[in-house]
This record gives sequence, structure tokens and C-alpha cells, in this order.
Amino acid sequence: MKTRLLRLILFAVSVLVTGAAPLAAQQKGQKVLDGVFFKIEKKGQKPSYALGTVHYVHGDYMHEIPGLDSILGTITCMASEMGMEEMIHPDQQATMASLIAKLQGFDSSKLEREMPTVMQEFLDTTGIDAYTRYLTPQQLDSLDLVADYYQLNDKVASMSTVQGEKAYRYALPFVLPSLWQSLTMSKITQFYKDVRGYTSDYKLLDLMIATKVNEMNEAYAAEHPDEQPRIKSVGLDSINVMGALIDSQSDMINLLLDDFSAKNLVKLIYRGGVAQYELSNQIGKIDSIYRSGKGCELIDFLNEMPESDRVYGNDVLISDRNRYWMTQLPQLMKDRPTLIVVGLAHLLNTPGSEGILSMLQQQGYKITRIL
Repeated sequence: MKTRLLRLILFAVSVLVTGAAPLAAQQKGQKVLDGVFFKIEKKGQKPSYALGTVHYVHGDYMHEIPGLDSILGTITCMASEMGMEEMIHPDQQATMASLIAKLQGFDSSKLEREMPTVMQEFLDTTGIDAYTRYLTPQQLDSLDLVADYYQLNDKVASMSTVQGEKAYRYALPFVLPSLWQSLTMSKITQFYKDVRGYTSDYKLLDLMIATKVNEMNEAYAAEHPDEQPRIKSVGLDSINVMGALIDSQSDMINLLLDDFSAKNLVKLIYRGGVAQYELSNQIGKIDSIYRSGKGCELIDFLNEMPESDRVYGNDVLISDRNRYWMTQLPQLMKDRPTLIVVGLAHLLNTPGSEGILSMLQQQGYKITRIL
């Protein structure tokens, strides 16, 4: 049971850390930068590039981004939020191990004592269900819409003896987040197959680029076995930075651990369900805005989606990481032509933070929009 709770908490982390920053704001005396793909130039250096990613755009789109395939043939460094090793391997070993160790470090005695009582509140079909008890009528309507969209009642009924149009409300709370997260990915994959003609399952754009770079390095190594990889992979975040990020985004998780209750579980499940529904329901618009290169509009659109996590003024998530990355990026680009692949909200200015492109401009770099 504790393992299932850990999975629920990890789901909560995934919901909490994928929010977008608000609409980009203009810095005084400086032109607003908008777009998703940029060329970065400075006298005496070979050009570098920066691509802002969004976690919902299919990775196969990389081959349609203007000039990206040819640019991969000119760069000798790829800088991303995580290093290639963590991106290539699904378990993301170092970061995930650190996260799990952190989450398992709490005192579980209180949690273990209260677990049966809380679970019984979800499974009890003789009275008012936990969702009706702790959500408003409007929230219940929203959650019912999510359940209908994902056909959760049929899926839950097939796994239990509970039947009927509200069967999902009597499922173990650990079941729902994993169900609709996988169903969201299925719907996104189906959209890209039906509308864009992609035949592969959904993969993150930054993961696809990292995989391509890895393939290029393997091909190079086969011809030059005694040389270093042609494209160096650099992870801008350290484990310490990732730990601070998790701390900054864990208010709901800490609340859940400090006060393990049906009420807190209901709130977490509701928030995640509505966010997943909106994501899968709006993937067409997200994809369209991204393809048009309207980075500011897309960040604002994601920020305004129901139950999105607004990172307005979140220093750890955006500002602190941007400043930390800027201690590395100028030297990387001086040494090697570099492709920077990071979340779009890190590239552009927002009311709560200054984007790395603006910071580079202040250091004398010329920024040219490609897309």
C-alpha cells in the first residue's frame, strides 16, 4: 500500500512541475522576444541555437522544425535541463533515486495507522462517497465530465464489484491517477496519428532530440572509436537544483503526508484529473500554437488552463534555475556551437522572471528568431 501511495505522490510531482509561466512581459528598453526557436550569435563565436519545448508536443515534430535537422550537423554540444543519460533512460536513474529517497524519508507510522480508515472511506458504498463529501457541486460536475471522457466507470466496474454511473468514485484512489495519465497519453497519441499522420507513440520533444543526438554519436563512434563523442551532452540542472525544485513544488505533497486524509486525497485526485482532461482536450490548440511559433501566446494559454500550476514568481522553478544555467551557458557556447533545449518558459521573459535569451542579450549576444 505504501508503494501505491508513493506512486500517487510521484503523479502529484508530475502534475506540479509541468506548469507554465505566465505571458511574457517586456523588459524596459528591450524588444520583447517571442518564438520557440532562436539563433544565438556573438562576434568571434560559431552560432548556437535555443529551442523552447512544451511537454505536450509530439517528439516527431522535431523533423518539421525549420533547419533543426541540419543544425544538428553543425553543433558539437547539446545543453538540456537534464543530461542525456537521464533523458535516454526511462527510469531517469539519478534524479528519480534522489526523489524516491526523499519521499521515503518521512515518518510513515502515522500514515500506516490511518491508511485503512482513509481507504475505507473511499470503498464504503453505504453512505455518501468521499468525492461528494469533499468537493463542491461544480467540482463534482467537472470530475463526472472527466470520468465520462475517459469512460472511467466502465473501466472501474471491470476491476471491481461496484457498478453504475458513479462507479469510479468507489475505486481505490491510487487507481484513478495512473488510469487517466495513461489514457491522456493514448488520446494525445491518437490525435497525432489522426491529424498529423505520426505513426509512433507520443514521446517528449526533448527526449526525441536527445535520442537523435545519441544516435549521431554512436554512428560517429563507429567510425572514430578512439575519439570523444562528436556532440557533448550537458545537463544544466544538478541533483541539488532538482532537489530544491521538488521542495518548492511539494506543498500539496507535504500536506498529504502531514495530514493523510480522504479529503486531501480527493483534492489531489480532482486537481490532477481536471488538469489531465484539459490537456488531452486542448492538445490540438497547443500543437497549433506551438507550430506557429507563438511562444508567448502558448505560455499564457497553458497558464490559464483550469487547474494549471501557475509559476508566477516561483523563484526556484524559473528564476533561480535560469540564473544557475547562465553560469554555464556563455562558456559552453564560447567553447562549442551549442543547441540549448529547455522548457519554453525558461527562454522568454515573464512577469515573474527574466528569460535566458534576455540575459544573453544583455551580455552582447544577438538573438534571431527562426520559428
